[in-house]
Amino acid sequence: LRVDGGVARQMRVLTHIRLGDFWLSFDQPDDALLVRPMTRSSAFQIAEYDALGVQVITSMSCPTDPRAFWMATSTVGMGEIWTTEAINGRNFDIYHAAGWWKRLRRC
Repeated sequence: LRVDGGVARQMRVLTHIRLGDFWLSFDQPDDALLVRPMTRSSAFQIAEYDALGVQVITSMSCPTDPRAFWMATSTVGMGEIWTTEAINGRNFDIYHAAGWWKRLRRC
């Protein structure tokens, strides 16, 4: 939880909910951000569900495989994206394009 001036600006809750369960319940995300930390062997994505007002954040190793991708547990976030995520991230709205898995697999 991050509070600024008495207003909650960001909240994140670690869950046991898998990305595949979110996808089955709410369809593909509206938008996504792929964040690459200093290591190139892992990444995480912040999938945005605009209608719910939430971000579903999952980690993955790179390259990833279908099981790891769909079974990744999620952190559910609301509010602003952290500055470090915005700096190290890039728009990753691939889910509306055919063949998106091939592009995601490499991270």
